[in-house]
Amino acid sequence: VRLRGGRVAFLNAAHLNLRLSVHQSLVQAETCRTDRQWSQLRAHKQQTQEEFLAMVQRRLGDAGRAKMLSDSFFDALAREWLDETLVEVAADVRARCLADMPDASTAAERAYQQAFVERNWDQVMEYVVDVNAYLRKIFSTLFEERKLSITRAQRPRLAAQLGALFDALASVAQRWVHRQTGQQARLSGLQDMLRNLAAESRAGQGKNADHQDAWPLLSERFPVVADFTIDDPPRFAHELGLQ
Repeated sequence: VRLRGGRVAFLNAAHLNLRLSVHQSLVQAETCRTDRQWSQLRAHKQQTQEEFLAMVQRRLGDAGRAKMLSDSFFDALAREWLDETLVEVAADVRARCLADMPDASTAAERAYQQAFVERNWDQVMEYVVDVNAYLRKIFSTLFEERKLSITRAQRPRLAAQLGALFDALASVAQRWVHRQTGQQARLSGLQDMLRNLAAESRAGQGKNADHQDAWPLLSERFPVVADFTIDDPPRFAHELGLQ
């Protein structure tokens, strides 16, 4: 009777703690997002300066330009795109946890069932000594289980998707080369082809299904680099595919 009589106060306290925890997590996530954006802007500025210096001082050939573009793409995809994708995964983890324990009443009932109804006497002691600490323990265990389950399923998919993006980049470079007829070209020509492929993909007008999902993302993430001249487009495309 004593435990039931104190349940209203417990539910209010648990609900308040849950709201505070969510609020603090959101504030921390927003701070991290802002810091990451400023860091990316500074990195882009530094990268652009290094690209111009490299081209002026060392007079990079097509192989060096291909490596520079590949590194820039890797930075855009593996850091910016992957960061955004991982945020979505984290949101999925949070949503599944809240689906299991959506409010303080459900959380309290789960704690009571797990301790008393299932007759886990060690957990009954934890419940009686500090029910809030016991509830946090249950939620932390649930969170870790959901996180491991989701990341175990998502990791291979993300790795395959990242590999497919670079395969698509090598593919569009080869398609671009076939249109150059052995002449010099500029990097903007490759970017224009990506934009056209992305527009066709969005409009559902792609000629084949290969890499249709990759074109919009590659077009959006095309690095901010100088529109340099490519003396030997076939060699440039070949080197880009090797990176």
